[in-house]
Amino acid sequence: MKKRFLAVLLGSVLFLGTKVETQAFFGSKGDKLILGFLPTEGGAEFEGFRDGLAAEIEKATGKKVEVRTTDSYEALIDAMIAGEMHLAFSGGNQYIMAKDDEKGKDNIEVVFTYGPNGDKEQAGYQGWITTKKGSKLHQEIKSAGIGDDLTPEGKDEMERIKFLKGKRFSFVSPTSSSGFKVPRAILNTTFGIEGTKDITNKDDFANPQRVKFMDITFSPTGDHQGNINAIFNESVDAGAFCEGYFVNGVDAKGIEDFYVLARRVVPNGPVWVNVEAIGSDNLDKIKVHFKNLTYEKASEKGKQLWTSKGTLLKDKTESFLLVDDGFYEILRQM
Repeated sequence: MKKRFLAVLLGSVLFLGTKVETQAFFGSKGDKLILGFLPTEGGAEFEGFRDGLAAEIEKATGKKVEVRTTDSYEALIDAMIAGEMHLAFSGGNQYIMAKDDEKGKDNIEVVFTYGPNGDKEQAGYQGWITTKKGSKLHQEIKSAGIGDDLTPEGKDEMERIKFLKGKRFSFVSPTSSSGFKVPRAILNTTFGIEGTKDITNKDDFANPQRVKFMDITFSPTGDHQGNINAIFNESVDAGAFCEGYFVNGVDAKGIEDFYVLARRVVPNGPVWVNVEAIGSDNLDKIKVHFKNLTYEKASEKGKQLWTSKGTLLKDKTESFLLVDDGFYEILRQM
């Protein structure tokens, strides 16, 4: 409760200076829309992705788009619920948390995500639980003769996860999809009431003091990049992160520097909106524009969505696709 209050307070302070200004731009009456991003996408490497998305939203609506990066996952959720931002790009779990909040359920709506050839079945990314290759944990697992099969909830996976008991484990943030929701589900399968019964409530993973059989912590910088470094530098024994964040400031070269204990495909993050803030007319324009957007049709700035160094789109075959709330239901179940 105290943690939630603090997150709300921080979010309020962060946007206090912009609240009066942004209210003047709600819906079709104003000339500016505010597009929010998580700290994970706040670095220079993702500038092209941020600017490209803003450029295409401007093209769709005819309104100036201002990009803002929040200093925490919680701050983005709170700002979107309050209507202090019109739309945001984030992981699916931040959308779910805003949509399922009593204050956000009537106004928060998911709009689109992305995937190869606009295929929903392929609109996902890899989320991992890993340890550094050659670490003490890695050596323990290999010495025990545990296999490398990565079948979800398979025998090898569960045997590898059991080695995390008594170890230092780092999530990304309590509101992260691949950095918390997904790895929590994996850990709960092994240690929960259907497994070893070391924990009876999976929600306890968000409260480290309640987890007695592991030393739980969170990314020192509140993002995937910080968690990658924590695992690679062995300040924790194992942890969670997802693909796409081996960027400047990250010591590891790639997933090849890690030993994977478990992996899952996570739904790609969406662009979502506060309908009351953005206005239904702007929302309709955005849906039509991104449903038909390709690299060839994009503006010069918009082409950065496919070509910039830190873009989340893998190549020019990827395109945007409209999705509904049900696309992220799997995250609710986790």
